[in-house]
Amino acid sequence: MTVFTRLYLMILLILLSTALGLAVLVDQVNRYRFAHYVEGHQQSLQTIIDYNQLFIPGERQADWIDIISRLTGTSWTVQDTFRPPYSELNWWSRSAQLGVILNNETAIQAQLTDWNELVIGMGFLMTNALSLRPANARSDTLANMSRDSGLITLPMSLENEQLGFLQQRQLNQGQAVLVPASGGASGATLYIPMGQGNALRIRSIATFEWITPYGLMLLTLLGLTTVALFIYMALKPLKARFKSMTRAVDAIKAGKQSRVPEVPADELGTLGAHINRMADDLLDSAQRNRALNQSVSHDLKTPVAQLMFALELLNPTKEQAAVVSSMHRSVQGMSQLIDELLTYHRLSAKQSASRRHEVNLSELLSDLQQECLTAHPDRDIELRYPAQGVELETDPLLLKRLLQNLLDNACKFGKQRIRLEVSPESNWIRLLIDDDGPGIPQPERTRVFQPFYQLDPTREGGHGGHGLGLAICREICDSLNVKLTIEDSELGGCRIRLLLPPLHT
Repeated sequence: MTVFTRLYLMILLILLSTALGLAVLVDQVNRYRFAHYVEGHQQSLQTIIDYNQLFIPGERQADWIDIISRLTGTSWTVQDTFRPPYSELNWWSRSAQLGVILNNETAIQAQLTDWNELVIGMGFLMTNALSLRPANARSDTLANMSRDSGLITLPMSLENEQLGFLQQRQLNQGQAVLVPASGGASGATLYIPMGQGNALRIRSIATFEWITPYGLMLLTLLGLTTVALFIYMALKPLKARFKSMTRAVDAIKAGKQSRVPEVPADELGTLGAHINRMADDLLDSAQRNRALNQSVSHDLKTPVAQLMFALELLNPTKEQAAVVSSMHRSVQGMSQLIDELLTYHRLSAKQSASRRHEVNLSELLSDLQQECLTAHPDRDIELRYPAQGVELETDPLLLKRLLQNLLDNACKFGKQRIRLEVSPESNWIRLLIDDDGPGIPQPERTRVFQPFYQLDPTREGGHGGHGLGLAICREICDSLNVKLTIEDSELGGCRIRLLLPPLHT
């Protein structure tokens, strides 16, 4: 199975699982909401019936049940056995088995599906309870019944209500009017005619919707969040595989023997196998080239040494002295190039053994300062370091070679002033090497570390060279865990910034 097929199937599974989970969540929430809705209507109906039963004798029970049935739009029957006030809830069909108790403790039940008819029936039962009271007691009775039933009920004049023509006509004809709430709000208002242009208004009657607009927004947000979370978790292993491949490719780029994962055998596994084969070929080619260069450089040392020995034995005439001196300088340059090549190959192949010792950086810089002043007496070399000295734990020979190369470059390209400054920086020792030479342009500051790369020799301060000095410095920095960067100097030329690990880190 390909990685894309697995990905598509995974996303499809996530969508189906999320939809199923949201459906179960909606079902459970609506079960609770519908039970609460039914319970509220049952309690309101029981309260209103209780207010009516005070004036209805027991022998009229059958008539009373018939009245309730006609008013609520459903058939009520006497229960044979005791049952809970409500049962058999089904929010999908908005149906429930409802039960109430009459004054002789007889329980009646009905299967409710039309809740609007039930609400209208409760409104007429409220007006019936009021009609059975004396006129001076109706106001208190209505207030008590409204409080006990949870239905906010007030008598109103129809002239003060903003009802439509058809609604006014229905009320005048003795029919109830149920007005849904506007503006996306939940609930409804019921008007029960009371004659003479008056009506009983029951406000904030609960209605049941499977989901509200705010609930839909919340459900959508929850669904999208769940899908995003599951997709993130599903793609995490794929991301880990890409990271593993990236680390392996970076290691191969650095010349290390590393393998890109080839399992599972999908598109990424196939890509990993191709990368591994390519890396093997590149590493093998690089190894053979390195071995060839090192072998050639090593084999050239003997004939070059013989040439130098032969030149030393010559006894040239005055006319030949200039030619022999030029040949001697050329052979010396060739010998130096061979030494640098061998050093670079040894460092790049990590063949040099690490010999770490405690090194006093201040003393080492002082010695190098004297050597440079001897070789370049016209240079002004300034050295600044902390009074207590600076101790490092490193390879003293490699560190000396690094600083020697950098200081030689500063003396070679600087016009007159060179400054060395040592100071602590966070958990490192900072060494700045500044000169007042032409500097290194910004685009060239990465390329100068490549082997045999040289800046334009015709530029100001150009002194030729083999182009291996900074390449060797870069290899030494990698070996000693030293950070090297090139910046602009305050003296007008180049600044080399070195961050060296101290003795205690």
